Amino acid sequence: MLGTPELKARVSRIQETIWYSILILLLATIAGGLVIYELTHRGELSEEFLARSEGIDFAIGLVFMTDFLLTIWIVPKKLVYLFSLSGFLNFLSSFPLEENGYRLLRLLRFTRGVRMAQAGLQSQQELAKQQELRQQRDKTTKLATIEREGRITNSA
Repeated sequence: MLGTPELKARVSRIQETIWYSILILLLATIAGGLVIYELTHRGELSEEFLARSEGIDFAIGLVFMTDFLLTIWIVPKKLVYLFSLSGFLNFLSSFPLEENGYRLLRLLRFTRGVRMAQAGLQSQQELAKQQELRQQRDKTTKLATIEREGRITNSA
């Protein structure tokens, strides 16, 4: 069941939803905001705040690592994805980091969230276009059927 195409398709559909993109963007924004706050308030932050910040960032990193691993599991060309710019950045930004010295990698999470949100919005726009085309096609088909039925009735 783990590698079934149905399960992979279901996970892929979930990753393409706008809500999933919003969740990733929200987590990325929180992670980025924490890093920026830490950078702008150096020396002023308590050990307790830093510990909580690291804990939150670690949890966000675990979510991103899970997302990365699911993406690797789903994509048909795994090596192509891994060596693409997007795949490489997602790989780097998915590590749950506890050390403050890795702030740059932590900031990559924010860019990942933005990229995912853009991809989610593009998917939603494509779905809306497909739905609009289907509706137009259905409308045209109905009109053609009505017109054909009218001709049959008139000729009888």
